[in-house]
Amino acid sequence: MELTKEQIEAIVSHLGAKFPDSKCPVCDKNTWDLQRRVFQFTECASLIMGGAAIPAVVVVCKNCGNMLFLNAILLGIVERDKTKEKGEGKEGAEAVPKEAADG
Repeated sequence: MELTKEQIEAIVSHLGAKFPDSKCPVCDKNTWDLQRRVFQFTECASLIMGGAAIPAVVVVCKNCGNMLFLNAILLGIVERDKTKEKGEGKEGAEAVPKEAADG
């Protein structure tokens, strides 16, 4: 899923508020690059389509390659699938893109 201009602005604002000393903890530089897509982490043992996944926004240090992973659900970019939380279907909550949840 590609981030919109508004989502990018919201993430940058969030980072400024939560990460004011924005130096990389590895190389001590301030050369971050926000990736323009939402990625997902899946459980290693779960190579099955539809398994549990955590959506993430990735910020990369352009100097050393260190990466920060921000939970896209907590950032408000992706919504949890509420039916999964209520126990209907697979165990655990799965994420769905906001535009899919709205439509």
